[in-house]
Amino acid sequence: MAERRLRVAIVSHVARMGGAEFSLLWIVERLDRGSVEPIVVLGEDGPLAERLRALDVEVVVHPLDRSVVDRRKEALGAAGLAHPLVLARAGRAVAGLAGLFHKREVDVVHTNTLKAHLVGGLAGRLARARVVWHVRDHISSPYLPAAAVPLVRLAARILPHRIVAVSASAARTLDRGDVAVIHQGVELPDDPAERPADGAPRVGLVGRIAPWKGQDVFLAAAATLVPEFPDAEFVLAGAPLFGEEPFARELRRQATSLGLDGRVRFLGFQEDVWQVYRDLDVVVHASTLPEPYGNVVLEAMASRRALVAAAAGGVLELVEDGRTGLLVSPADPDALAAAIGRLLRSPQERRRLADAGRRHVEESFSRDRDARTVERIWQEATGGRVRRRLKRQLARARR
Repeated sequence: MAERRLRVAIVSHVARMGGAEFSLLWIVERLDRGSVEPIVVLGEDGPLAERLRALDVEVVVHPLDRSVVDRRKEALGAAGLAHPLVLARAGRAVAGLAGLFHKREVDVVHTNTLKAHLVGGLAGRLARARVVWHVRDHISSPYLPAAAVPLVRLAARILPHRIVAVSASAARTLDRGDVAVIHQGVELPDDPAERPADGAPRVGLVGRIAPWKGQDVFLAAAATLVPEFPDAEFVLAGAPLFGEEPFARELRRQATSLGLDGRVRFLGFQEDVWQVYRDLDVVVHASTLPEPYGNVVLEAMASRRALVAAAAGGVLELVEDGRTGLLVSPADPDALAAAIGRLLRSPQERRRLADAGRRHVEESFSRDRDARTVERIWQEATGGRVRRRLKRQLARARR
């Protein structure tokens, strides 16, 4: 009897490219298509859908109401979650997804984002599929509104059969003891050479423009460094995704008020992020809240660039202070400036940290390993249900 491939619906509420969406893409492109049939279900069309179709992956756009797609996690308090209009729209989304999963005989529903955990997870349960959450957030305050935390933790106990978390830091915010931690891998660009010294050191922060990502802290540190390093250039690469445009405008005003006009480059979203890293001497991670993981941290190390990172959350699982990077207190522009200045003064220390960071990524982080681990978790979650379903189908066909 030939085994039917495991049919997995991977659900994300957005198709805009952020850290969670890149991770989804990286896992899907490395799946064993001989044993897994992926169907990616998105709440909107967009760049992620286009990239998946280019990989010959089936994409189903199941449109979600914009009030659901664009609702920021800061608005997920009790009043926001219990609003009758929100409940009605979410209910329609759940019913539609459950019907889709049932019609397609989905074995596993793998949810990729916080909103997908709630809507897709409930739909998966209604469709009698096995539900796996891929948790990329801290289910705690202040990352989420305090009123939302117990509700999401309750859902985490009830809805998913299995949970994967991107870090032990994220796993600890869930009221479950069976969470599997996968430190997701990162692409390894061709071994990058050290940036040629041209007399103008360049320091940059790469990431989505958002208040908690610390771009304002970075600018404050830059202003402190300018008197000692008058030729230094400072780079912000990234764009607002979820209504953070006012903060992006405020950053430009801040740069002007700090006397940084002409010294700071706002690059916006960059398709080729590796080129951004190649053009930097020091990469900064400055998140003011504990980061659940920190893709940027790994990308900087993979690019063989010296790293300064905020010492909180998942970053503490990725960076060894003084060996693969320098760690500083979050939201402390003076500490950040001191660490950057230390590296700008010492090309030898930049080179030592950059080389050690690259080796660490090469030895410890693999996207192929991530895909195999996720596939194993899916198979364990189904516990032979696919084989039993195929037997029932064959039995009905013989009648």
